[in-house]
Amino acid sequence: MTYNNEDDIYDSDIAVIGMSGRFPGAKDIDEFWQNLCQGVEGITAISEEEIRQHLADSLGYVPEDVLAQWLQDPHYVKAGGGLAGIDLFDAEFFGYTSAEAELIDPQQRLFLECCWQALEDAGYDSETYKGLIGVYAGAETSSYHHNLHACLLPTQRDLLTIFGNESDYLTTRVSYKLNLRGPSCAIQCACSTSLVTVHMACESLKNGECDMALAGGVRVHATQKAGYFYREGGMLASDGHCRPFDAQAQGTVYSDGGVGVVVLKRLSDALVDGDHIYAIVKGSATNNDGALRVGFSAPSIAGQSRVISEALALADVEPATISYVEAYGSCSLLGDSVEIAALSQVFGRKTQKKQYCAIGTVKSNIGHLGAAAGIAGFIKTALALQHKQIPPSLNYKQPNPQIDFEHSPFYVNSACIDWTTTDAPRLASVNSTGIGGTNAHLILQEAPDVATDEQSAADASILVLSARTSSGLEAVRNNLIAHLQRYPELNLADVAYTLQIGRKAFPYRQMVVCQSLQDAVQTLQAQPTTRVLASFQDTTRRSIVFFFPDEAMPYVNMGRDLYATQKTFREQVDHCSELLQPQLGVDLREVLYQQEGKRDRKTFAIPALFVVSYALARLWMSWGVQPTALVDASPGQLLAGCLSNIFSLEDALSLVSSCSRIANARPEMVTKLMHEHTQLVKRVALQPPALPFISSITNNWITHEEATDPLYWTRYLRQRANFADSVGPLLKEADVLLLEVGTGQFLSALVERSGIDNQVMLHSFCPEEQQEELMHVLTTLGRLWLAGVQIDWAAVHKDGSRQRLSLPTYPFERRHYWIYPERHYHTGTQGDNKQGTTRSLRQSSSSLRARPKLTTDYTAPRNEIEEVLATLWQDMAGIDQVGVYDDFFEIGGHSLLATRLATQVGEAFQVEISPAHVIKRHTIADMAELVEMMLIQKVETMPEDEVQRLTNDDMYA
Repeated sequence: MTYNNEDDIYDSDIAVIGMSGRFPGAKDIDEFWQNLCQGVEGITAISEEEIRQHLADSLGYVPEDVLAQWLQDPHYVKAGGGLAGIDLFDAEFFGYTSAEAELIDPQQRLFLECCWQALEDAGYDSETYKGLIGVYAGAETSSYHHNLHACLLPTQRDLLTIFGNESDYLTTRVSYKLNLRGPSCAIQCACSTSLVTVHMACESLKNGECDMALAGGVRVHATQKAGYFYREGGMLASDGHCRPFDAQAQGTVYSDGGVGVVVLKRLSDALVDGDHIYAIVKGSATNNDGALRVGFSAPSIAGQSRVISEALALADVEPATISYVEAYGSCSLLGDSVEIAALSQVFGRKTQKKQYCAIGTVKSNIGHLGAAAGIAGFIKTALALQHKQIPPSLNYKQPNPQIDFEHSPFYVNSACIDWTTTDAPRLASVNSTGIGGTNAHLILQEAPDVATDEQSAADASILVLSARTSSGLEAVRNNLIAHLQRYPELNLADVAYTLQIGRKAFPYRQMVVCQSLQDAVQTLQAQPTTRVLASFQDTTRRSIVFFFPDEAMPYVNMGRDLYATQKTFREQVDHCSELLQPQLGVDLREVLYQQEGKRDRKTFAIPALFVVSYALARLWMSWGVQPTALVDASPGQLLAGCLSNIFSLEDALSLVSSCSRIANARPEMVTKLMHEHTQLVKRVALQPPALPFISSITNNWITHEEATDPLYWTRYLRQRANFADSVGPLLKEADVLLLEVGTGQFLSALVERSGIDNQVMLHSFCPEEQQEELMHVLTTLGRLWLAGVQIDWAAVHKDGSRQRLSLPTYPFERRHYWIYPERHYHTGTQGDNKQGTTRSLRQSSSSLRARPKLTTDYTAPRNEIEEVLATLWQDMAGIDQVGVYDDFFEIGGHSLLATRLATQVGEAFQVEISPAHVIKRHTIADMAELVEMMLIQKVETMPEDEVQRLTNDDMYA
């Protein structure tokens, strides 16, 4: 990839390379952008029936008396914006038990999912990325927390509940689950929170604290779209609409749900790495209004103008070159006028131009998202720069009488327009303020033009797809098909590259080798088909064995496709051919890649097969296919010796030339040439093998003594190899992959004759399909990936200039996880409403999920103690049928759950159980033994009358 304007790159420039979000009326970023362009308002009217449903979803019931009071209040506004399915979460994907998932605030669950999606949108797998990734984010106060702790004393709070709901743990949860090792900082400054997170992330990148950063915010209330109460002179609108900059502006509308995340990276690094860039952050600043304002919640013109000026100065941008401002938009007469006044002070200083800059705010579409408001405006602006369009700011009819737009630099953009400008590149700014006075301002620039390598029509690419489940894999495939159909201009090689390096490889896998985008779509749609290969790959690590075949006749243009397209293969063939030319008297490339009949290929069969197989082996190894062992066969012995560093390539080629002369000699010359070959071997420096291999001469692993014995390297000239005996032991090992590194399918035939069918056997070339040689090699590479081999995909593409693309992200398979708040009601006697008992009813909506596949078979509890423990284990893990020998950690347990479980076991049996007991005795059977022993000891120390009482009461009942 090349950048056409390298002089415009500054060390302080930060690239926006990934995005993810869910906003009112939009399930993802694509739908969000479409809604913005089409002027769709995410704040909608809510019927009484919808309010009842939302209350029931949140509380588990409808408080009829409360709802009746709401409906009778003339100030009750039945309007709002929110998110569907806030109760849904893919707990298993992130390694949470059902019970643990229920304790986590939906804000943190949604934010975690969005962070995963944003990284995938950027084309990165956090597990394989070698740099540091930071997280900067903020959330609203958890309303779900009240569901969990409505009547508990602070000293009784469960740590898991605190960790799952306090905003302090929003970012560290992401760092833990995604294995991110950069800074992880939760930031709270009211409405400007999420724009401040972007600023902080940019500063962290500039300072070298991290190499990539996630930034964003989330606001999700436990009750969605329940409406609100309007009060004259308050912050909230009376009619359920946000009207920024308009004469009818009465206040804002708080949305009940929204989350946004962006991925940031230094621009210089993003260009080198071929990242997809939405926009560039040129500069940013934050400050506070201080005390010089009317009140704590009041805005300040001076403070806002200072932060705008600082951001422009840091970006080295003149305000007159900015053609769009994404405003905070308080949607009040006073707040809007203060913001425009501050902006006008700065934007009007060095120019007399009027109304040259469009202004708008996303609040007109989706309402106020509190801690997530700034990131919503930031994402909107970055998308506008990418699409070169400015969406409309809604509900604007007449200007706020306190704003003189006519004599200001701004005009309210009330229609979707193409973003044309006389200044290049396009520039925009995003403004945000917060109650308490924290201001933030960012300067954005459109992404640079980049040029990528074109893909030849003859080139082929491997598309790799994977998921945690078979149904998830089907969704991955269908989503990719839809995306490729929607964007037929995409470069297939870039699509393949992004899927290969930008996605985590899960157990359920599919792959297809195709030559065009249309071919990819048609093949993926044509299920089932022999071209789309699939597998389920467990965590077993398989070793790879290279098998070098027996003598074969070189065919015309053997390896020509690889020679033309793969630099590593070509370099090895060229190097070997140049070393061999003085000995053979011919350039071996003329033998390999000539027209039929010009050279006698039979004469040069041995060196030709050696060179092609050697180049092929080096190609496989450069792609990350590293053998743990080798199996030789006749001339393959020299290959094995060379690759295991017993002798050098130069010496190996000398021996190959000698073998070729012997093979082509007249019978009366063979003895003399074999003697010369023996003398040649004696002059070769022999070393012990660095890589083990099975000798076809001894049918066993070669020893150090054999490897360094010159006579050993002459035996294969007289002794035919017994391949079946050589490879037989390996065929019985289920975790071994055999890869034939040569020109035929000898290994496949051998294995077929052996009758062993549980072995993966692959070959590199297929002479019968010589017109599709590259396709065949790539298919084999894909088969290796299906079998669990970690491919170095970056090395596969090192000869080209590839770019990451924004492709569909993982289709989470969400389930319902929700705990309803505690309900209190009196059960007093008739005539005494003040007396009575209070019952607390906590309703958990989750049911135990089916027992997963575990390493142990299910064994039911065998006594009453084990039955009680099994119930506790099942509630902890959220799964049915936890057996007495199932491991606590395998079913999702960890140190915090051990603390919780220890308390529950102790309370159930009235004994002292510590977390260390749970960790050490991590099966029900072991814990039951400990509990029984403790109970026996307890009884032995009790008075006789107490023992008698317990016996009568049946302590296990």
